[in-house]
Amino acid sequence: MQFNTPYNVIRYKDRVFTRVSPFFYGDSLLDCGCGNGEDVRIYLKYFKRIHGLDIEQSPDWKLYTNESITFSIGNAQKLDFENESFDTVLEKDMLHHVSSPSDALKEMIRVAKKRIIVIEANRYNPLLYINMTLLKNHQHFTQKYFIKLIKETGLEYEFHFFSARCCPFNGKFFNDLYDSFHNLLEKIPFYRPIIEYNMAVITK
Repeated sequence: MQFNTPYNVIRYKDRVFTRVSPFFYGDSLLDCGCGNGEDVRIYLKYFKRIHGLDIEQSPDWKLYTNESITFSIGNAQKLDFENESFDTVLEKDMLHHVSSPSDALKEMIRVAKKRIIVIEANRYNPLLYINMTLLKNHQHFTQKYFIKLIKETGLEYEFHFFSARCCPFNGKFFNDLYDSFHNLLEKIPFYRPIIEYNMAVITK
């Protein structure tokens, strides 16, 4: 399978999913809000069966589709799958786009056998707020709302908070520096309330 993803984007996504992959469970994954589907490059390391779902079809889906990887158009607030259809259900930066995040989360829980992983950008991270909220109108969740949303599921959960942004340069040297910078940010206690990403791992 050929991927044409720029190096800096690969490094950013690898950083994100390095923090997520210890919580991957089982043989099957639903990527709820999969976008163009290119993250299968990462998921193929961990799952035998992957299904990507999004509200709109991407022309790139056909590049990745095979006997192990499938895609479909669907509404996250009303998933067209049976209960416990996937071992793991994952969403990254999808919930803040739907009209009812709690309904979408309930649906993700319904179709998961064991584990649901929720990753959302932090609204009040300074750079993300300027770039994504003010300029691009992404209504990211505050950390307080994110925690409340997860706790309201009534299931077991754990929270993780990490720093990750896409380096504006492609070179390995600059991306290594970026990673080192993010590693430092993760160690600063007063930075955590505005850290780039909030993640919750929900267990059924």
